[in-house]
Amino acid sequence: MNLENVRINVLNLLESYGLLHPNLHEIEFREVADKLVVFTTEGSVAIGAEQIIRVPENVLDFPEDFILHLFAHEVIHIWQKTVEPLVLDKNEREFQAYYNGVFPYWFDGLPVCPEYLRQTFAKQALRYLDFMDNKLKSRYQEQAAEIRTYLENLS
Repeated sequence: MNLENVRINVLNLLESYGLLHPNLHEIEFREVADKLVVFTTEGSVAIGAEQIIRVPENVLDFPEDFILHLFAHEVIHIWQKTVEPLVLDKNEREFQAYYNGVFPYWFDGLPVCPEYLRQTFAKQALRYLDFMDNKLKSRYQEQAAEIRTYLENLS
């Protein structure tokens, strides 16, 4: 499948799950992914700034539930960067998006997040919490406790 067809299929998938945002300017491609699948959102942190989501060329080779949750994570970043109040701190943006991956509240029409991905999101959320300064970290103590409880209950 050529990349233009992949782009069209991805945009149709995003639209069908309510993941399109007016500030999403483009889906761009990076190298083919094997085991490590990386999605990124790129663009300035400014009201109305256009954003690009960069995904592997073979994005459609992965399970739909998996890629939908990775896209949801990136669309949250678009919202954080383009709607008042802007979330300026990268660690806070990542924590919020990963927290949503563990306890979804932004997009309710997505399929259930695969458990291995939900666990990864939980660990990443705590990692970004650790990078925050104490003042910012204190805002998220309740959510951090929820994540820790979730991880402890897996054992």
